[in-house]
Amino acid sequence: MKFKRTLLLVGIVLLLLPAGMAYSSQMTLQDLINLGSTGYQVEDKLFYNFSYSSSGSNGASPVPASGVGVTPLNIPLNPGWLFQAPWSAGPTQTMDSLISYSVKVLDDGPPITDISARMQGFGHVNRGLLS
Repeated sequence: MKFKRTLLLVGIVLLLLPAGMAYSSQMTLQDLINLGSTGYQVEDKLFYNFSYSSSGSNGASPVPASGVGVTPLNIPLNPGWLFQAPWSAGPTQTMDSLISYSVKVLDDGPPITDISARMQGFGHVNRGLLS
């Protein structure tokens, strides 16, 4: 019986490990905001002038820009960003977050025809609303 409990605990830890690692990004959205017009290059694109706003209602806590991890997505011909944060809304709560930035093509790269942007770490329960 003790062996089964230990095995179950190890399994739970292994399942939760990726979720805990999701917020271990080396960069935050605040770092990108601080770069201003200098920006950050991913592949042949320059991403610059990042801005962010976040609000919550009925007890939902907005996530600050320093709490949003960012990882460049080096997708050939379609670079972009992965944004990771503990965005969460419970019953009757709402949370709004707006991330914006500018992007331009460098060195005669291919034109922008699509966007790669992903978000991780959000959840809502029992009628919570995220937008």
